[in-house]
Amino acid sequence: MAPHKTLITRTLVLILALWGLAVIVPDFDRVVTAYATLGFQADNDGVITAVDGPPASAGGFGKNDCVDLKRTALPDLLAVFGGMGGMTYVRPGLEVTLYVEPAPCTPSYSGAKPRVLKARLKEATPANRLMLAVDEILGVFFIVMGTVLVWQRPNAMTWGFFLYGLWFNPGQYFVFYAEFQRYPYLLLTQEVLQAAAQAVGYGGFVTFALRFPHNEVEPQWRFAERLLPLLVAVLFVLQLASFGTGLGFETEMIGRWSYAAGYAVDIVVLLILRFRRKTQAPEDQQRTRWVHWGVPRRPACLHLRRQQHGHLVLESVTTADCPRPRSWPASCSTQLWLSPSFTPFAGIVSSMSASR
Repeated sequence: MAPHKTLITRTLVLILALWGLAVIVPDFDRVVTAYATLGFQADNDGVITAVDGPPASAGGFGKNDCVDLKRTALPDLLAVFGGMGGMTYVRPGLEVTLYVEPAPCTPSYSGAKPRVLKARLKEATPANRLMLAVDEILGVFFIVMGTVLVWQRPNAMTWGFFLYGLWFNPGQYFVFYAEFQRYPYLLLTQEVLQAAAQAVGYGGFVTFALRFPHNEVEPQWRFAERLLPLLVAVLFVLQLASFGTGLGFETEMIGRWSYAAGYAVDIVVLLILRFRRKTQAPEDQQRTRWVHWGVPRRPACLHLRRQQHGHLVLESVTTADCPRPRSWPASCSTQLWLSPSFTPFAGIVSSMSASR
């Protein structure tokens, strides 16, 4: 590669890596300090799905009450729906005014009344803090190692892995979003970047599956690679549209389609790895197994972890802080992400090194 192209490539890699780190590193603060919540969860149509405690419980909020997305001010909407998914962490002392109609809700929300909530601290247990620290360390490790790989061997395969790991890593980003709630338009810009990172990350995931371990695409799979720009565009539009709740639009169905599309990509990657492995040399088959073994279990929690802005830090030692669609169960086992996510990762790194 020409020197000027190498410089441009490495500059781009550094910018992207620094952005990825800037999103997750602030959550190290939650390892030692408490952050606040509003005490409830709502879906992307504004329907309250759970009341977890104060201040919502003390303010008379109930399940199936509805937030009027049109009348509630933008900064207050973003405090609840910015980033999407589950119970939102907010800045300590934040005060929001939400227009809420008690269930059953009417299409016009004619019964919605303003209710003021002042965020309260949510203390974390030692187990919560330990698992959060593990999340953050592994998230940083994931991004740094992806950066090293693409820095040393800049090709489509390593770029695919880097772009995938940039967003789909165990690191959490609740503090980043909570602090950005001070600046609504910057937060909206970040949501556009998040939608792009997720879509490109999925595209990178498929690219990596098509090219691992020698950065080569067999002739029978080239059509799939040609379809990747369309896939990325569709995923970007779906994800971006699902953020419309913060702008006053009901987007629960769009959000579910976005999740479904993401899991469809996971299934496609599994199939690609399985069928490609059958035609590979024995040495490459073992390398591909490292990746294949980790993929079936990884999406169950890792994609949810970084796919949407859901919360619930460990409720017990065995309950992971697993972001999820708003209507999904609140917990998932740490076994679904901790070991499976990084066992194949170690294999990927060693396989790439061995095939240089």
